[in-house]
Amino acid sequence: MQRFARLLRSISLLFAAALAGCAELPRHKGLELQPPKLAADSVVLEVFLVRLPPGETAQATPIWAEIDELSLPAETRARLSAQGFRAGLTAGRIPVELERLMQLGEKSPAPASDAVVVDLQAESNVSRRILQMRPGRRGEIMASRVYDRLTMFNRTDQQVTGESYQQAQCCFAVSGKPQPNGHVRLEVLSEIQHGAPRGIFTPGEGQYTIETRRERVALDDLKIDVPLQPGQILVLGGAASTDGSLGSYFFTEDVSGGATGRLVLIRLAQSQQDGLFPLNDAPQ
Repeated sequence: MQRFARLLRSISLLFAAALAGCAELPRHKGLELQPPKLAADSVVLEVFLVRLPPGETAQATPIWAEIDELSLPAETRARLSAQGFRAGLTAGRIPVELERLMQLGEKSPAPASDAVVVDLQAESNVSRRILQMRPGRRGEIMASRVYDRLTMFNRTDQQVTGESYQQAQCCFAVSGKPQPNGHVRLEVLSEIQHGAPRGIFTPGEGQYTIETRRERVALDDLKIDVPLQPGQILVLGGAASTDGSLGSYFFTEDVSGGATGRLVLIRLAQSQQDGLFPLNDAPQ
């Protein structure tokens, strides 16, 4: 009888322990996870790819009328135009037509992360991504589909030469350097990435590292270096003579309704020196 009583007590204790294990833990307001703080020298860019509907490519005309192309040096504008590129900055309020095309407020971008490559080909009409970088780090904007074959022509005073690349994709390599006044010095380098990814030796600080990536062809003549203030947008698009030029690969695509143009927009969303985030509170 005593053994039965001890067994009954043991079962009761085990049952009570099980109930305690299922009890809901008390909630403490002070334990909510806080969003991670950005590093003191971080730069956050909001990147858009806007596809202009077939037959409505004239929409780009009123947009460029409100874009400050003179903010780029004349020599840079001439080199861009020769390859079918066009670029400029917004001044003050975003132009109404551009704001409509960007569909601001209709869709939230992906949250900022440590990703340094954004691919804008996954969606239709408007693709919107967040790119977070630190000085010295390179970000990539994949601005086109992968072409089976891409032919690039180089024109000189005497002759025209060409070179073709297999499995090629157009890319903008971007980097940003925060300035004390809250602006960011933005550098945009056009590139052609081609072939299959492979191990490539890359020089570093006193040593070489192996980086798995595709071959890159840097188009140094098309490099853009401009200051951006928070909210300002760098607009990239094709020139009137885009057909047959390098710009046609970057800013034109064939769809079921015919050829359509596209714009690439890079907006300075945030800099840690814009007053929104105290530098003393940011992680080092």
